[in-house]
Amino acid sequence: MRADMICIVPTADELTDAELAARFASVLSELAAETLRIEVHLGAAHDTYPAPLDEPPALAVIDDPSSVAALLEGLATADMTRRVVAQALPAIRIWFCDKDGEIGYVDLLSPSWVRGPWPYDGHLARPVLVDVLDRLGPTVWPRRTIEADLLEAPPAESLDARALATLWDARWPGVAPIAHGLPPRSDRWVRFHSLPGSKRYSDDEGEYEELLHRHHVVLDELASYEDAPEREVLVVTCSWSSTPTPAPRGAPITATLPDSRYWMSVLTSEPDEDDVGSWMHLFFDFLDRGDRRIERLLRLVADDIAAEVLIGDPSMRWLYHPYDGGADVYPATVELRDELRVRHRDWLSTHPSGY
Repeated sequence: MRADMICIVPTADELTDAELAARFASVLSELAAETLRIEVHLGAAHDTYPAPLDEPPALAVIDDPSSVAALLEGLATADMTRRVVAQALPAIRIWFCDKDGEIGYVDLLSPSWVRGPWPYDGHLARPVLVDVLDRLGPTVWPRRTIEADLLEAPPAESLDARALATLWDARWPGVAPIAHGLPPRSDRWVRFHSLPGSKRYSDDEGEYEELLHRHHVVLDELASYEDAPEREVLVVTCSWSSTPTPAPRGAPITATLPDSRYWMSVLTSEPDEDDVGSWMHLFFDFLDRGDRRIERLLRLVADDIAAEVLIGDPSMRWLYHPYDGGADVYPATVELRDELRVRHRDWLSTHPSGY
């Protein structure tokens, strides 16, 4: 059994190795004293879209005291001084339960890697969970990339990301590149709703068709402000965490856009004595406007699976922020904004503010 442990430590935590080891030992001791059974469930890396109507059953339930003890003993041998930054979602969640229910968990990133709140090398669990691990299906992260996703530091800013940031600052000065931070009621802003009667969510495929039709029509019109419309668009997606270290996006988003590149991280909520704060981590792609992945992403947005999505032309002259219920639109010119308002007056909100 391997005795090394992958540890993701929040940047704000600033624990020494000794302090971290002491905290880990204390929590593990409490788990060992209280755990009566272990339940193994699929982790977030196996989230699908559409989601199943019923919650999937546990992959395994372990209530044999010797097996529970063996798993805890294996985890106790982990080396707390090995610290890296993980960029993949967990494939398995292992819940520790007492007589009243769940008391703690760890997440398995793959048959090799486990994490959090203290992340573990998966081989520490293999003697107990060998059958579960061996029959585990693939996730949206190929196994060959898992090692690369376990970084010793956050990903470095690429030249493309740096150029994109410079362009953003030139086009949208003083505004962070996050959808909810765009200036509402600016002279270029208009909001369209996705469905008749300002209905927020689709109930059937016909309503999805109407919703997607509206998105595609406006996107095509945004790109038509010049004689030779740009086919390529910039697509920005995101994840959130409580530290500046980029967290992975959800599995349905990653499955839709697996090759996205890291752009930047933005502090969206300052930490205080009651809150650790919040960071948004941005990832970008350049896609053809007709790429079916854009339509899939728009469906994820419509069902509130993906949020804070931005679409724009590569030069960022116009921006499109779809949300679950509509889209905030920032055309390249005031004149085009006015044209869109008139052309699609039936899609406007009836609220006086335009929301």
